[in-house]
Amino acid sequence: MLVLQRGENGVVTIGHNAEVRITVLEVRKNGSVRLGFEADPSLPIHRLEVFESIQRQKAADAAMERIERDDPWEERCDGC
Repeated sequence: MLVLQRGENGVVTIGHNAEVRITVLEVRKNGSVRLGFEADPSLPIHRLEVFESIQRQKAADAAMERIERDDPWEERCDGC
């Protein structure tokens, strides 16, 4: 893990061509930090809990597709 220290308006870039740009917008008295993210709209940016939820949903959808595709009842039922 790379650890950086930046003050307000400090910027970090990610990627060879700075595909993602992260700016410290505000450092609050309670220690929380507001960040701004700039990236191509085709690059999704999510908080970790949102990303994990999306991954769980994708896994559940894929499992359901496998069940529907591999359902032996479909073959025996012949459309009933």
